[in-house]
Parts: sequence; structure tokens; C-alpha cells
Amino acid sequence: VIATLVPSEIVTLNNNNGAYTKTFSENGTFTFTFEDAAGNIGEANAQIDWISNFFQMVETDPQTPKALTQTTVYMNINYTNTTQDITLSGLGLRIHYPSSALTYQSMTNILDAPTTSATDQAETTETDDNNASTDRYIEIAWHDEGQNWPGQPLPLRLCTVAFMPASDLEVGYTCTIMYQASVTHTGYLFYADPVLLEIQRFTLDVDANQNLDALTDGLLIIRYLFGIKSGYSLVANAVDLENGLRTTSENINAYIKSSLPYLDIDDNGKADALTDGILIIRYLFGLTEGESLIGNSVDSQGSRTTSESIKTYLDGLMP
Repeated sequence: VIATLVPSEIVTLNNNNGAYTKTFSENGTFTFTFEDAAGNIGEANAQIDWISNFFQMVETDPQTPKALTQTTVYMNINYTNTTQDITLSGLGLRIHYPSSALTYQSMTNILDAPTTSATDQAETTETDDNNASTDRYIEIAWHDEGQNWPGQPLPLRLCTVAFMPASDLEVGYTCTIMYQASVTHTGYLFYADPVLLEIQRFTLDVDANQNLDALTDGLLIIRYLFGIKSGYSLVANAVDLENGLRTTSENINAYIKSSLPYLDIDDNGKADALTDGILIIRYLFGLTEGESLIGNSVDSQGSRTTSESIKTYLDGLMP
């Protein structure tokens, strides 16, 4: 029997006359009957006792992050388990990544009292995640002798991890971040989907929901240009939490900060809320021609001052 410890896995049984597949969703004793070409019948019993419905799980927010080169990308790592039990012994977590594409920068917003601080190290034979593209990992662990971990309602955030994508990555490049558990609570397995990070060019789709909107993307940009650059005051009611791939204030800040040259819409050497910010808002509201677009909102010293040149430039910042 070829099997893995996941419910509803298809297992394949082989004999010298072919293969048979069956999907198992529960433990028990199963009888398999085989018949060869001559009509000879044989039976085999199998005891299935490896299926578990107890999992400790982590999920990344965003699950498919979009990033610019040389711009910090932040990922929240959230935790839950299938039983919603908040009285477990803990979790040891490894976050595997490709160092050719990403440089680990920091781990913040760490859930209280980790027993092992975050360390960045090279994979070894013992810690390899069986993914050829990853070669390093960050490890952190929580352990509670009294089995009262995490002691808070689920799901919850374990930490925020920051990576810097390399400068030579091309638009459309993707890389994978993998998770492993070094320790789980007795009787629990570990599960986490791989994270696919993609390099993109700068667009006005700040929250990365594939939809340009004056009241989300435009508002985020103009808030930043007015000096509101962090925390809830930056993102309040201005991100698409359901569909956006860039929704935290850290990711929004990093994305806009690294892209300020692109936000100099009138090309006067600086990005300003009352010129460039207004031009962006108007454009996103559908005001794309004449004075309705540029009225009292361009610097005469800029190299882009006509509605035609402004519109052409903004068209180029569409996703």
C-alpha cells in the first residue's frame, strides 16, 4: 500500500496483474479481491489505521503575495487546528524559502512567549523539505508544558515574516515558500499549503485585487502622500479584504514607498498629494479628459502637463 497521512488520499495497491485504486476516508479493515486472466481469485486484507482528522495548520496572508523587486514583502502567518483546541502543547514551525530569490529580513508580531526565537539557517539533510528550489529556512517554536497553547481563540496570527526579493528578478517570476513542522502536539499532523510569490511591475492596483478603484487604491495612495503611512489609519475601509493580495498596512506602505517615482504623475520630480494624488483619484473616478482631469492639479514645471500626456502615463499604470 502506498499511502500518505492525509484523509481521502487515493492509495494504490499493486499486484503482478495490475493496479487498483481506492480512496479511504476512515480507518478500518478492508478486504481486496483480485482475479487474474485465468479466473483465479485471491484476497488480501489491509488494516488502515493511519488516517487522522487532527491537524495543526498554518495559512499565509496573502496566500499568493505579489511583490516588486527590492521591495520588502510582508506575510502574516496564521494558525488554527481542526478541533479548535486552544489547550495544546505547542508547535515548531519551519518556513523554507529560496535564498537565490529572497532574503529574509525580519520576523515581527510574534505570538507571545516563543520557546525558540526565530533563526535563519541553511537546510540540512534532516531539515530538507523535499523541494529542490528552497535551500534555507526560518525556524521558531512555541511549547507549553501545561498544554495551554495558544490559549487564545482561533484562528490567530503567529507572526509576520518579511522578505526582500532580489533585484534581478523579472516580472512574472515566481518562487515557492514551503512550511514544515519540527514539532506538533501528540496525535496531530501538520498541514500548510505552499505559498507562491510572484514578481510584478508597479500598477495602481495597490491592494492587488485585480480591480482599480478610486475608493480603495486611490484613497490608499492619497493617504500615503498626505503622510498617513502606517497602521489602521492608512488602510481603514480602503482595502479589499476578500479579494486583495496586499491588504496589511506594512505591505501597502512598502509597495507605495518603493514606487514613489511612478506616482510623480506630472513629472516634476516629486509625488505630491494635491497634484499627483488628485490626478490619480480623478483618473480612477473616470475623469480622463481635459480640465476635468488636470484642472489646478499639475505643476507647470513638470514635463507632463497636458491631459493627453497625463492620461497616457496613467494608462501605462493599469494592471
